[in-house]
Amino acid sequence: MSAVDWSLQRAGAGLLQSFTDWGICSGLRKSINGATGTLELGFGATDLLIASPFDPDEELLVLRDGVPWFRGRLTAEKRGAYGSTEGLVLTLSDPWWYLEKIIYEQQAQFVNSPTANPTPAKPTGLQLSDFTLVTKATSDIIVSQDETGSLVDSKAQIIDALNYAIAKGAPLAIGTIDAGIAIPRTELRDVTCAQIILASIRWTPDQTTWWDFSVDPPALNIRDRANRPLYNIDIADQAVAQVELNERRDLTLSGVTLNYLRTNQRSNFEFVTLDKDQAGPDPEGIGALIFTQELYGTSFIETTSSTGEVVGTTITPAEDIPVGLAARLYAVWGVAPWEGRISLVADDLAAMLWLSQTARVLSGNPAWAAATMDIQQASEDIFTGRTELTIGPPTQLGPSDLIGLVRKVRTVLPTPSSGGTPTSNPFPPTNPPPTLQFGPPTKPNTLDVTLNFPHLPSTNIFAPGWNPAPSVQCDQVIIVDSSGGTLAGPYDPGACNTIAEFDGVMAPYPFTVRILTGCSYLGSVGPPVVSPPTPPNGNVITITVDADGKMTQSSTPKT
Repeated sequence: MSAVDWSLQRAGAGLLQSFTDWGICSGLRKSINGATGTLELGFGATDLLIASPFDPDEELLVLRDGVPWFRGRLTAEKRGAYGSTEGLVLTLSDPWWYLEKIIYEQQAQFVNSPTANPTPAKPTGLQLSDFTLVTKATSDIIVSQDETGSLVDSKAQIIDALNYAIAKGAPLAIGTIDAGIAIPRTELRDVTCAQIILASIRWTPDQTTWWDFSVDPPALNIRDRANRPLYNIDIADQAVAQVELNERRDLTLSGVTLNYLRTNQRSNFEFVTLDKDQAGPDPEGIGALIFTQELYGTSFIETTSSTGEVVGTTITPAEDIPVGLAARLYAVWGVAPWEGRISLVADDLAAMLWLSQTARVLSGNPAWAAATMDIQQASEDIFTGRTELTIGPPTQLGPSDLIGLVRKVRTVLPTPSSGGTPTSNPFPPTNPPPTLQFGPPTKPNTLDVTLNFPHLPSTNIFAPGWNPAPSVQCDQVIIVDSSGGTLAGPYDPGACNTIAEFDGVMAPYPFTVRILTGCSYLGSVGPPVVSPPTPPNGNVITITVDADGKMTQSSTPKT
């Protein structure tokens, strides 16, 4: 055994002894990117009938010269007889073990009864607010969406999964998580917290995971390749026993094309649009990754009265396209990765978290010295001083996953807020655009919309994300507070039904959007919207959102 002082302490401030006193004769730590790492402790020749010195599922701490080196749960016990020799090996697992044991759930709203049949509050038909809703945890989730229904990037999704595991009792902490990226919505069911994390970082394949055992509980770090220090390994060093490295030029991508299909709905018609996100010199050529993702598009649906008269329109905005995703993938796979192994043998193991580093090899092939290689696995033998480093391409989006990625993923159109079948997905999301169930007022009437929640100015009142048709006729839009005082404006009459040109968040609230207009269209596509009969002064429509994210709206004659 090396001159390093190795010791082990039981859970909490339990008994602390040297390996020799515990009877430990071997120790092998395996650190794996995006998987459970282990430490195997062997007790040599041991009576098969003797009890283990530790309790099942006990948390143990291994120290190297008094410094925490591994913390883990006792997860396996292996006994065997080999001729006249009997042995006992105990396996400790790092906190990733907990992430693989906890099914991830989110809170969502459900209708309280399958036999619910409420009377519609509005003549236009049933809407979600007509039902009695209950909030329950569900394992039917959407990656890149938090519990409020708001879209989040990959980092936020990872942190949410870690916090969920911590709340369930997993002994782990959140270390440094590098910036994420907006990712496509992916619908998953009955998956673990570990699978949620891997589903998120598959879009940032240059990121590597590792545990910092110096803190209690251990902290998970996920860092970009550029933020991991470069470790130089010189084959002239006597500690280098073996180097086998090969450049995987066959995995290099000539480019990346992400095709985003949007299915857009009109009252009696459906059509598809295509947006492309591309990167690389030949994004659709030989060796390119071409991936198709289906997103939901705009929904423009009219509601009619019992006499067939159009009395309103429900508009759902299109799902956002992730920005910069093709460039992120090409930045990693536009350069050939290296694959192989490096063996080091020394009197003592280095005090190193190998996965927190990248590697290059000096005094050998010139290409090795110019490369930046990812360490995907490290195997460290405490008693022999031997370290085996596995070099390879990113495991989150490896060769097999690149093939599996080329598949069509359908995203279901959310239920419009004006009615239809209630959905288990939370609706509406935080800061939702208001949905008006009235056509524009007849000039020169006014329509006041009181919004009782913060509303971003980039949201279009009638049709979020749309540009008005050239035939739309408008006079003016102004923003007033509850006393009628102007907060901003007057609005540019050429833009009609959008409030996008106002700067900043419109607060304090509630405030009023007063539309002085004679619009005949709500968007660039669709027939004219006929206004219902209104008093001379128009209507006041009040839209509120409660703590559960449920939207309600009412209309009263303006006095």
